[in-house]
Amino acid sequence: MKKKKIFSLKDDEICKLFDRFSHPITKSAITESQKNKASEIIKILWLLFITGTDSEENVYKILNYITSNNHESNIGIGSLYYHKMKKSLTTVEILRIRNHYKSLENFNKLEEWGISPQILNNFH
Repeated sequence: MKKKKIFSLKDDEICKLFDRFSHPITKSAITESQKNKASEIIKILWLLFITGTDSEENVYKILNYITSNNHESNIGIGSLYYHKMKKSLTTVEILRIRNHYKSLENFNKLEEWGISPQILNNFH
């Protein structure tokens, strides 16, 4: 049986793709508080995205948790996610990103973001 080879992306490639993915939200954040909240939301959306667990139910469940059930905010962020953030990357880029994070070593680097290991374990 052939073992699947996992190809890693370079850190600068991941950064460029993440920046492009996050731009629709980060460009609107002005204050430090907004930037911190945007960063928190983007990291969780990225985690859902790279693991392929970004169903509408999961996205809105996590947004409800982060925004304390602010319906208007959730609709706006959800729309940005589905119509701008996800579409900012090509199908090939998405496949490369997901393949990159199939490596436990690469996935565990996300702990440096300050996302709790318990949350990370639910996605890998």
